[in-house]
Amino acid sequence: MTAAAGREPRADYGGAWFEHIWDVMLANPHEVATDFAAAGRRGIEGQVHPSAVVLGPADRLYIGPGAEVHPIVCLDTPSGPVTLEAGVEVHPLTRIEGPCYVGAGSILLGAKVREGCSIGPMCRVGGEVEESIIHGYSSKYHDEFLGHAYVGEWVSLGALTADSDLKNDYATVWFVMGGTPVDTGFTR
Repeated sequence: MTAAAGREPRADYGGAWFEHIWDVMLANPHEVATDFAAAGRRGIEGQVHPSAVVLGPADRLYIGPGAEVHPIVCLDTPSGPVTLEAGVEVHPLTRIEGPCYVGAGSILLGAKVREGCSIGPMCRVGGEVEESIIHGYSSKYHDEFLGHAYVGEWVSLGALTADSDLKNDYATVWFVMGGTPVDTGFTR
């Protein structure tokens, strides 16, 4: 402990605490909705093509300045809010289901972004993504599936990269952490 840290009084932490990375992914849909409410931003500051459809409550939608939603896009808000930050570009034939957050400057290319996704800034995302966290500057451009995944910064998932969010034998998922097997208790 540094001298400066030792002089500061302790403060209670009131936020969510996560033991494992899968706890973060499972909590992400709730956290995205909570962040949307806390930010208090709603409405359209960017451009939305007239053929784009907002399916559900429009007050669960925020499109930041400079963002552009192209023709034939569906923004689906009944299950949660959708945030498209400044400069996001959503190409035709994209469907975004809330709760979902897309960071500044990201591009969605004919993607099917299912519920519970957080996409960081300056990402390129195509194909199907479900309940995943993708950190900034990462690319999942191709059509394959990514589900219940945690992708770090500057990751490029190449063509034919896919995962399954359900084990084929329906058993729970295990991880080896520090040489010890840990049962997540979840089948996805």
